[in-house]
This record gives sequence, structure tokens and C-alpha cells, in this order.
Amino acid sequence: MFTSEWQIMLFYFSKQLGRLPFELTKGQMENFLCKHQLEVTEQALRAIQNYGYLLKRMHYENGLLDNCEQVYVHLFAIATIY
Repeated sequence: MFTSEWQIMLFYFSKQLGRLPFELTKGQMENFLCKHQLEVTEQALRAIQNYGYLLKRMHYENGLLDNCEQVYVHLFAIATIY
């Protein structure tokens, strides 16, 4: 799976919970991995946490999280078409 795929899926998963990816608990991250039939490993959890930290910095420092949301919306729209 490409990095951008699981990141977009994580963003969507977080939205369904009414959270941002950096607000997810360890249990929610494990649930995300299981839901998408991905192996729950320390490396996978660390990747999710690191991605969350990146988004958190983007959110608080320069508002780039809005760009992530726009990309998510466009990719989700494309996915529903195909």
C-alpha cells in the first residue's frame, strides 16, 4: 500500500470519529489497522503517530492541515466516481 493511501484512509477514519488523526488513541489506531486488514505492529502504530505529529505541527504552525483536507475531499470524490 502506498503511503498516501493509508494516510488518506486514516484521515477519513478520523473524520468518522469526529477527530483529527493526531487525536486518536492507541486503541483507535489499532482499530484503524484492523478495519483495513493491516497488521497491528509497533512499527505501524509508530507510523500513524508520526503522521499525526506531522499533521499536528501543520495544524498549529501554518494551517497546512486545510490543504490536507482539500486533498482528502478531492481524492474521496474521485474514489466515489470510480
